[in-house]
Amino acid sequence: MGKGLKRGLIFGLIATALVAIYVWVRHRPDTIASYAEQLSNSLFQIGLILLIFGVVIFTRLFSFRRRYNLPAIIPKGKTPEDHKEMVAEDLEKNEKDKVELAEKGRDATFLFAALVTIIISILLTINQIL
Repeated sequence: MGKGLKRGLIFGLIATALVAIYVWVRHRPDTIASYAEQLSNSLFQIGLILLIFGVVIFTRLFSFRRRYNLPAIIPKGKTPEDHKEMVAEDLEKNEKDKVELAEKGRDATFLFAALVTIIISILLTINQIL
């Protein structure tokens, strides 16, 4: 988990730097206040995108059907042998997921990167609120 936080911090700062350069080159703002506002808006959008990716990866969203033994919407095989083979593959993948989760933990890189970019976005507009 600690490795994911460090990577997330680095990833969030790199994303912030890239967005700052992009906003400067693309919009050429006149004042620092307008630059901060445009940068804040762009960073918030990037933060939301990173949050979506982070939630999908952290919750292992695309393997929930297999992990909870839910039936497939479109069955892969029609014969009982194919069904038994599919169930055996699912059980093997579940065991592999359990081992991987125990070894590596959940990857919070994108979640922490989203947190960093959203906090920076809020800090850029704090002077406009006050």
